[in-house]
Amino acid sequence: MYLEGQKVRTDHYYTVGYCPDLDRYLMVITVPGAVYYDQYYTISRAEYALWQSDVKKLDLIAEKCRQENTGSRRFFYSDRPDENTEERQALSRSEIARKRHNPVFDRI
Repeated sequence: MYLEGQKVRTDHYYTVGYCPDLDRYLMVITVPGAVYYDQYYTISRAEYALWQSDVKKLDLIAEKCRQENTGSRRFFYSDRPDENTEERQALSRSEIARKRHNPVFDRI
């Protein structure tokens, strides 16, 4: 998915940004393993802005999402099809999911 205003926290394996196609802010958590994939979680605009003022709070949000996994109320979508509902399966076949990642980002 394409995110505007991407901020990448490489040492914590997550990215935050705004997805204009969905009109929402997202936290994208990279799940390491034999094959890396991404899980997408919704965040608020205020939470997105934490990258400027209190990145440790963003780290806590990411950790909580990781622990709760697909059971999180914030869970939106996964690149792994078996983690999605039928509705989200349709998203995986859409143009939104197939858009290239934005190569422009800032490390935080």
